[in-house]
Amino acid sequence: MSNPAPTRQQSGMDRLADLSLDELLAAVAARTPTPGGGAVAAAVGALASALGQMALAYSAGAKTPPDVRAALDDAMGRFARARTLLMELAAEDAHAFERLQESQRLPKDSPDRPERLAAAAELALGPPRATLAACSDLLRLMESIAPSCSRFLRSDLAIAAVLADAAARASRWNIRVNLPLLRDDHARETAGAGADAIVDACDARRRRVEETCLG
Repeated sequence: MSNPAPTRQQSGMDRLADLSLDELLAAVAARTPTPGGGAVAAAVGALASALGQMALAYSAGAKTPPDVRAALDDAMGRFARARTLLMELAAEDAHAFERLQESQRLPKDSPDRPERLAAAAELALGPPRATLAACSDLLRLMESIAPSCSRFLRSDLAIAAVLADAAARASRWNIRVNLPLLRDDHARETAGAGADAIVDACDARRRRVEETCLG
């Protein structure tokens, strides 16, 4: 008999990074709203960070100039921090969605429903916006260190860039779905346009990383 998918109480969903890969996949596949697309987007960004760090770990050798080695070491540290941040954002996204659901369950005639729903929507926008920003930073970092990456690991760095770009595009979807809940028209337009601009920049950086890795 197969084990049931882990629940938040069973698996420590408050910290998705503590789950094994099988547990995380089971939690995503389960008939529960969280963890959902937002958490998955952040987790994919974390995978991109880890893969980028691995590619650089093999890129410094005995003949690597000290300045290049220092740059690679700095980049690996930034990849490690981004990986931790993105897994934290995955958990935050699940929590924010639960808060949003609680607000949506309020009676339609509840006088404080609009205000509480708008506040929950703002909260739900936080993790995907932070994930998008983190993925943009990742791609900027990958673009800067791509020429220094070992030619034997360039396919890994290219895949890391593809994953970071995918996570950025996924995060834009999680931003878009919550924008209609905002009460301020200007805030909706600004957030949507800002996300679109970042995603376009991510796409351009991903292409440049791939071009460098093909060279």
